[in-house]
Amino acid sequence: MSETMSTNEALTPQNLFEMVSDEVFRDGVVDETENKLLNILASFLKIETPAAREILAGSKTRFQTGELGDKAPLDPHGLYCRTVSRVFDDGRLDDAEDTMLRGLRKLFRISDSAHARLVEGFQAQAASEPVVAIPPPAATVRRTFEDLLAQHIAMGIDKQIAFQDRIGRQGTVAPDFESGTISFNGQSYKMQLLGTVTPPAGADGKRTWNWSWSEGELAAKGLLESGEKLRDLGIDEDIYVLSEPRVHLDSMDPTHLALVASGVLGAVAYYSAAAERGDLYVLVMDENFSHIVPDPIFRIQTIFPQVAARFTGNHRKAFTHYLAAYGLESGTRHEVYGCLSGRGIAAMFDESGRLVRPPMAY
Repeated sequence: MSETMSTNEALTPQNLFEMVSDEVFRDGVVDETENKLLNILASFLKIETPAAREILAGSKTRFQTGELGDKAPLDPHGLYCRTVSRVFDDGRLDDAEDTMLRGLRKLFRISDSAHARLVEGFQAQAASEPVVAIPPPAATVRRTFEDLLAQHIAMGIDKQIAFQDRIGRQGTVAPDFESGTISFNGQSYKMQLLGTVTPPAGADGKRTWNWSWSEGELAAKGLLESGEKLRDLGIDEDIYVLSEPRVHLDSMDPTHLALVASGVLGAVAYYSAAAERGDLYVLVMDENFSHIVPDPIFRIQTIFPQVAARFTGNHRKAFTHYLAAYGLESGTRHEVYGCLSGRGIAAMFDESGRLVRPPMAY
């Protein structure tokens, strides 16, 4: 460990990144998985690329001079234990340190119960008191990607159709990476880079989704901020398709990733187009864009069958979220129904949540 890592002071993002960097370099090899981990951690800790490279260079030098001790592979659990110990050098755990530890737990897949036992021990040691049994923290209900997709897919497709109607189906599209805008037929909107779908390559012949936040070239231009928020959500809720730099698409539809991003981040819509390295996806952002629908009942009746045709998940959940997005009070009998201003709409689903009767107004 470098001399800059002083004790009895709060752990800083730079301290934490250096600890992980030293651990990675202990065997003298940084493999692809470890490189991804370092990239994700640097981004999560908001450490700029030059500073991260300097820290990594220091770790490499310490390995070469034998300062990192005996060669050993990355030990996530041992490293996490040492990190918690370092946090308690000053006898307390502040909010910033707690946030960093939470992020590290997601990366290393350390359970909350294991974390609680470590903290319990170090707190007792800091207070010079015997360890007493404490109950594990209450389980946190975590969303899955499928939950997010069911929540956002219907309104996402609805907004895509509305935006397409506004800009028209013909005309010029001009992204401007310098100004961070994208223009449709001369009308400019702010944009955020989302990801790129690369064509099939290698022996497996699979397409790959590459999150733009993992590329980093345009970070200084503020084009990756929305993607980074989505990545942080993935880390916090252990949703790997949002937190991993690259995702093999297999049976996953890249538009589903874009629809979830659009809904979670409050975008107007997403847009995709062929680019040099594959299909580029961007979010169209405009706080002044209003999605005003004069007749939500008719809109839902028209749009939801299109949603069901594109979505293999739980149609009942998607329909319920769609009603809520339009402010409809919903309920369930043998069907899911919603009411607004004395009018209603209902759809019927089977036991697995699949649509068996399209929405009908009444």
